[in-house]
Amino acid sequence: MERFVISNREDLQRLAKARGVRRIEVAMAGLDDEVRALTQQRLAAVLGACGCTEGAVGLLLMLPVVGSLAVAHLLPSGWAGIGLALALVVGGSLSGKLVGLYRAHQALLAEIRVVEARLSALSQ
Repeated sequence: MERFVISNREDLQRLAKARGVRRIEVAMAGLDDEVRALTQQRLAAVLGACGCTEGAVGLLLMLPVVGSLAVAHLLPSGWAGIGLALALVVGGSLSGKLVGLYRAHQALLAEIRVVEARLSALSQ
């Protein structure tokens, strides 16, 4: 799904489960142009989060851990030690990536709640 059009509250709820959204268009009645543009911008920013930063942090945090294990001779010697070190670094990176994806999804849900609250305030 390349483009996602939000025209009602149900579309907002579907957005939380949509995959592959590249562009968001807010076409809700009752929103002035400024609020529509801001809502569109904020939702797009949250959807753009991919967890890459957290993955990089996980990788960088594991490098000194692996280095410390190597210096303390706690890693096996030879290919087994290289494999274990690589597995630890990749595991740290993947863990960070998963944390980043989870945080991005939580941020999307929070932004959806903000938009819904804004819509409720406008309808009263």
